[in-house]
Amino acid sequence: MTIGFAGGEIVGIEGPNASEKSTLLRTMCGIHLPISGEVLVYGKRPDIFDSDFKRRVGYVSSRRTSSFALHCELYGMDKYE
Repeated sequence: MTIGFAGGEIVGIEGPNASEKSTLLRTMCGIHLPISGEVLVYGKRPDIFDSDFKRRVGYVSSRRTSSFALHCELYGMDKYE
């Protein structure tokens, strides 16, 4: 699959339950590694991005508590700060 987005474009991903929408987004954000193939965001692999990438791209789960804990982990923050 090849997907391209223009700068500043807002895109929605829809599909039935269990169709791996969240997994796709997590992989694009570098949270998950792809099982096969290659994922490039801004021409680079998202799992090796630095803090500049993290300021530009993010993932927010529909479950608030897990999103908060995930963001704390990704940005090296103590969730009790």
